[in-house]
Amino acid sequence: MCHLVKTNDPQKLPRLWPLRLVTEREDHASLGVVIIEDGCHPRQCVCFAVAISPAPEHHMRLPVTELVESGDIKVTIDEKFPQALGIDGIMQRVNIWGNSAWDIIVNEHAKDSPFFTNDFASGIELADDPRIINRLVPLAPDLALCIRPDLDARDLNMDATFKAFRCRLLTPSRNEVRAINQAIARCGEDLVFFRDHHDWVEPFLNKHRSFRVEPVTTEIKTPTGYALVSTIRVKSTKDND
Repeated sequence: MCHLVKTNDPQKLPRLWPLRLVTEREDHASLGVVIIEDGCHPRQCVCFAVAISPAPEHHMRLPVTELVESGDIKVTIDEKFPQALGIDGIMQRVNIWGNSAWDIIVNEHAKDSPFFTNDFASGIELADDPRIINRLVPLAPDLALCIRPDLDARDLNMDATFKAFRCRLLTPSRNEVRAINQAIARCGEDLVFFRDHHDWVEPFLNKHRSFRVEPVTTEIKTPTGYALVSTIRVKSTKDND
């Protein structure tokens, strides 16, 4: 959130309760920058550009990059701020996944077709809803999970009870086991791990080695304009090999 504030007395800014003055720039005669922290929402900060006196036009027209390079503007980020954002994001995802549908997959063909795993620690598969990505999590050669996120869980209060959690037990066919291993092999960054060195393993991995998980942004037309949807997809890397 940005505001332009014109005042001859920047010391008045700390009186804007519940906003608290965090830092202030006073060494520039025509331009000052203050960062205000919201006392009610400690993770939110507001940046104010303060014109203390009428500024020369050549100063007001300088690109931000030049102001930063000259030292007229300094950007300081509290080291705890990105950490707090990361923790909040983790808690939101735990709440969604803990209140979603889980498939417990028992591989009855593990003797000659065990589940793989990889350095990405999971695989992804598309759901009917393009906003949702199912997570395949191999736990053992004969056991895996498929977490199917429920977007309605975003509206639930965060707690450790996971009241909306539900699960089912699946025993996939041999072809379905192969499809799961294909997803796991394609989602690996550099390494795929397997227990038994069967004759089919190396050809299978060579066939699916030239893929990786990449971010994808899709533009969707809406009645009022366009919406951008960001997600991840498995993409071929053969053009880059």
